[in-house]
Amino acid sequence: MAFESSPLDRAPDASVKVPPDQFFVMGDNRLDARDSRYFGPISFSSIIGRKL
Repeated sequence: MAFESSPLDRAPDASVKVPPDQFFVMGDNRLDARDSRYFGPISFSSIIGRKL
C-alpha cells in the first residue's frame, strides 16, 4: 500500500432521516464538501433542472 489511511481521512458516521419530498445531496469530495451533511436535506422544489 502506498499510504495508510487514518481515522481523520474517513467521513463521519451519521444516520439521517430525510423527510418526504426532500433530498440528501452529497458533494464529490467526501472529506471536504459543503453538502447535506453540512446544511441538511433540501426540498424537491429547490432543485432546478430537467430530465434528459
